[in-house]
Amino acid sequence: MKGKAGKRALSCLISSIVFFLIFFSVMPPAFAAGKGERSFVVDNVVGDVFIQKAGGAKEVLVYPGTIFQEGDMLRTEDGSSATISSMDRDDSLVLTENTELYAATLSERNGVKQTRLQMLAGSVYAEVEPLYESADTFEIVNSEAAFSARGTHFSISIDPVTGLPTTYVYSGVVTTQSLRPTDYPALIAYPGQQINTNSNALARNAVVSQLDINQLPDQIKEEALRMLLENKERIEQENEQRRQDIINGYASQDWLAMDEDGPDPEEVDRLSRNLENLVGNIIKQALESGTVDRERMEQLIEEINNQGSSSPIDLDNVPPLEDLRGEGARQALEERERLNQQKREEQERREQQREQYEERNRELLERIQEQQRQQQEANERAAEEARNNALNRYLEQLPEADRMRFEDADRLRAEERERAQQEREQRQPSAPPPPPSRPPSGGSGGGGGSSPSPTIVEVIQPEPVKIEAGTTFTPPTQVEVMMSNGTTRNAPVQWNNAIDTSTYGYYTLTGTIAGLGREVTLEVLVYVPYGEPIELNPAKRVIPLPAGAIRFNEAYIPDGDSTLATVSQFEFTEGEREITGLVPAGAVLQFATFEVAGEGIELQFIVEDGANEDEVGIFYQQESGVWNYLPTTIENGIASATVENINGIYGVFYADQAEFPTVWPGSGLIHEPNQGMEIYYEDESISQFEGEVRYYYQTENGAWEEKGDDFTIDYPDWNGNLRAIYPNRLFSETRQFSYTFIEESTLYIGEEEGEDQMTAKIVFSGPVELEDDQLIVNGLRYDVKVYNWGDEETPRDIVSLDLIEENELLITLQGMQDVLIVSFNSVDGSEQIKEEVNSSAADDSL
Repeated sequence: MKGKAGKRALSCLISSIVFFLIFFSVMPPAFAAGKGERSFVVDNVVGDVFIQKAGGAKEVLVYPGTIFQEGDMLRTEDGSSATISSMDRDDSLVLTENTELYAATLSERNGVKQTRLQMLAGSVYAEVEPLYESADTFEIVNSEAAFSARGTHFSISIDPVTGLPTTYVYSGVVTTQSLRPTDYPALIAYPGQQINTNSNALARNAVVSQLDINQLPDQIKEEALRMLLENKERIEQENEQRRQDIINGYASQDWLAMDEDGPDPEEVDRLSRNLENLVGNIIKQALESGTVDRERMEQLIEEINNQGSSSPIDLDNVPPLEDLRGEGARQALEERERLNQQKREEQERREQQREQYEERNRELLERIQEQQRQQQEANERAAEEARNNALNRYLEQLPEADRMRFEDADRLRAEERERAQQEREQRQPSAPPPPPSRPPSGGSGGGGGSSPSPTIVEVIQPEPVKIEAGTTFTPPTQVEVMMSNGTTRNAPVQWNNAIDTSTYGYYTLTGTIAGLGREVTLEVLVYVPYGEPIELNPAKRVIPLPAGAIRFNEAYIPDGDSTLATVSQFEFTEGEREITGLVPAGAVLQFATFEVAGEGIELQFIVEDGANEDEVGIFYQQESGVWNYLPTTIENGIASATVENINGIYGVFYADQAEFPTVWPGSGLIHEPNQGMEIYYEDESISQFEGEVRYYYQTENGAWEEKGDDFTIDYPDWNGNLRAIYPNRLFSETRQFSYTFIEESTLYIGEEEGEDQMTAKIVFSGPVELEDDQLIVNGLRYDVKVYNWGDEETPRDIVSLDLIEENELLITLQGMQDVLIVSFNSVDGSEQIKEEVNSSAADDSL
């Protein structure tokens, strides 16, 4: 009995296995993939197309019938394409060459089907089942924007330089919404329009303009153009059915000229003709630009016309598209041209990056090759040394006669090798031809080999994002990466953490490139809007603002309840500009009720683009209404200044430099140490700021000391810089002032000098120079004159002037005198320094 029961159990097991094998072999692929899971199926493949399944790391070739599910990635190579269609909706897409498409969401909940495809590169033509009266959604997104289609025919192309998508609408409606924080609403594009996106989060996220016929053929490629042509009749039928909705949409955009009754009838006719001739113009331009195979395209046109189309195509009689006269249409074209200019500039920047990357790779390759060469030479030397050692040991064991025969034979072999090498060099054979390259693959099978796919070598960290506190923030779904072939592309990113945007602060998001593990960081600045109350937090030392920041550094912030602080915009009027001469170069702000203490509070202002940093500074408004400059540093477009009391009105301005004051005495010789200096302004418009003019002297140790308008320079600080400041102006230029005085002087009369000669020795406090009988002190030239005491009208003849040390001057004169007056007269006539020189004892000598 036990044996029969075992046989029955085995029989049941085999029957069950067979049943499930048959069941899973005949049931629909979508069901096999998982209950309730939606999917696309690959209908057609041209060339090499690859799929990376969800959770997998390896790509495999795609064939017709391959299932494309949520989490999968499709990639077409150069010259290849793929057509896919939804298994539960009438949606189909053509992926042209070099396209990457990720199935982010393919779901159905409560009867509502959601399709969200993430496009990383390339171009896609989409035919979407109309959704005007359906709750289903169909979206194609990239790192910059989401494009939602209600129907029916459109294409999206991602610029390989900027990574920005452009959408072209042929029929139906497409809505775009930026994925970056923005105050601008979503935009709608109607048939005959295109959407250009903008990466600048501070500007409008996109612009809708008339479809650019000249640009389009370069973007959507031949396979998509074929699908567009095949759908021409359906596109025109849908546009005719929704004609009034399209007219109303154009009118709401201010694209149509208007009269008292609404859109101008002639303008409406012009729009209708554009829609009727839209596809014909696209195909004609593609043929003229040479981006498609003319023979194949003309053959397809003939086939469509032979099928009895209600609107046959005659490329010889396609009326051109007409410009619409509405103000909105004109402004849209101007905005699109501005974006195209940004694209050209970005392309130049990317090209420079690519060249720099190639240069880095070239240097790295050369280093590796050099290391390999050195290693090979070392290996060859070691092998040769080992061979010689072994040979020597062998020869030592041989009798004399055998050793000589071996050496003779070895010499003959070496000579033979040398002759053979010379003959090969004389023949100079040509290099063998390179192996033939792999022919391009084709057909629908997608089989055959493939060139290695480029890999990610570097993650280009995204720019910081700035958002208002309390707003919702959605991080980008893609980031830019550098590939091993020197190009860039967008790659999906998975973020590991979230941030709380309800309160201000600096936050860091960390993430990884999906499937690769490479790290990404995104800095998010959550700022406080102007006028909103700020609850100070001792744990947060920085408060981001819309156009700057407050850094408390070492300042004390009390913990617990305190008065709420505010930062509001201050209106700097045109009248104040005229009075002060200041022009805002950024924000002007009023800070109030900040209960903080201590030093080191730093204010930061964003300086507007294109500003000359030498003409910009941060100013503080005094109670009198004048503005005082704060020493400002500017780095990477951010102006910073340290303040003692943050409460008050501050701003960043363009301003003129202060005039440099009159300084007496100037650089050069002075009479004595600790001599007082006079600094003043003769201009009455400046002297009116009495008590508010400040002077700063920089000593040799680098420190700047604030001085009054009448101060003494103390020895030994004889070399320093001076600058001045007064209200509504930046610091004046900096000038160096260096002072030297006479430390001692002696008149020498001795026998060795002769009774008819004497020498005056002058010792200075610092180095001096002598050139062309003129003394040079701190860059100023002086004429040297010598007089008898009591007679300063007639100068004495000087026999010679000599510098025996860098600070010792010898003046030799004829005759004898107990006391002399040595006068140093500046060449410019501004200074005259006199020194009384007395004789030493008669036996003194130099």
